[in-house]
Amino acid sequence: MPAGPPAAAAAGAPPPPTRRRASPPQVTKDGADELLESQKDRIQEEMKGVEGELATIRETLAGLKKQLYGRFGGNINLEE
Repeated sequence: MPAGPPAAAAAGAPPPPTRRRASPPQVTKDGADELLESQKDRIQEEMKGVEGELATIRETLAGLKKQLYGRFGGNINLEE
C-alpha cells in the first residue's frame, strides 16, 4: 500500500486551523503618554500606602524590642 495523504486531505477537506497571535493594541503617542502617566500615579499612590504600612510595622517592632529588652536585658540581641 503506497504512503499518501490521509483520506480527508485527499477528499479536499480544508487544512486544520492555525493559531493566530493577538496583535498588541494600537495606541497613539498621546494615548500612550496618558496611559503611562495614569499608571505612574497609581503606582505612586500604592507606594504611599505600602510605605505607611512599613512605618506602622517598624513602630510595632520598636515597641516589641523595647518590651523584650526591658524583660531580658542584655541577655538577648535583637539587632541584625
